[in-house]
Amino acid sequence: MPAWADGSGFVSITRRQGELSIVCADERVPAEVRAERGWRALEVEGPIDFEVVGLLHGLTGPLAQAGISVFAVATFDT
Repeated sequence: MPAWADGSGFVSITRRQGELSIVCADERVPAEVRAERGWRALEVEGPIDFEVVGLLHGLTGPLAQAGISVFAVATFDT
């Protein structure tokens, strides 16, 4: 993991075969690193039970209708 990824605030590091995705504050990412920049974060306060159905749909449906893209990241409690 790159040292610049660690720090305060929201950080998500996900690895799968052939890919490493890091979500963190724009200002931490070096200019030469390929990145999507200029996004905003929306946090859903938890904890949220795993049996809750349709929460993400309820949040992203209106955003989709407004033409706003969503990249969802979840933690254990939210």
